[in-house]
Order: sequence, then C-alpha cells, then structure tokens
Amino acid sequence: MTDKQRSKLDITNFSNVQTTKKHVDRKALSAVSDNSGFPNREPKRPRRRKRSPYTEVKAFKVRPALIPIIHELAERMDCYDNLMFEKALESLITKEGFHDLSEKFTGATKK
Repeated sequence: MTDKQRSKLDITNFSNVQTTKKHVDRKALSAVSDNSGFPNREPKRPRRRKRSPYTEVKAFKVRPALIPIIHELAERMDCYDNLMFEKALESLITKEGFHDLSEKFTGATKK
C-alpha cells in the first residue's frame, strides 16, 4: 500500500475538546460512597515491613553434605538458617565457657 492509497483522517472537529480536569471533592465523594454501601479500601495506616536485624552478610564455604543437614535442622527448629546459626553459635560459646564472648553475643543479639 502506498501513501496515495491511504485515507486521510480529519481531526479538525477535535480542536474544541476541553482538556482541563474537573476538581473532585474527595470528602463529598467519600460521603456518597459510604452512604451507598461501598467499603473504604484505603489502608488505615501505611503498611511497613518489620525491619530485619540481619543486615550483614558473612558467606563461608561448607561441605556439600552439610547443606541438607543445615536446612533440615532449621526446619526442625522452625526457624530460618540465620536464627539457627545464632542458636548454634550461642550453644558453642556457652559449652566452651567463653564468658567474655557470651556477654558480647548477648549484647549483639538483644531484640
């Protein structure tokens, strides 16, 4: 198809179209919707995710056979891997009797 075969679109009638938006009174609109039985779906307060205390990353290598054991242990304890690791670290510090590290650990993991 060439340009000569295409039909032309006449847009001259659209020049008088009003483009300004009308002001909407939010309070009046809310009152009408409440009276009509429409529920207000706006949240009561803004939702915020609880900020995680786990912000640092410490990556270390482990034996491949230990990965499923770590995951199974965390699943049995009903917690994430990072919390399971903290509990294991706390038990090791207590077992070895490192009282100075125990105080540091307690201070670092206070909620």
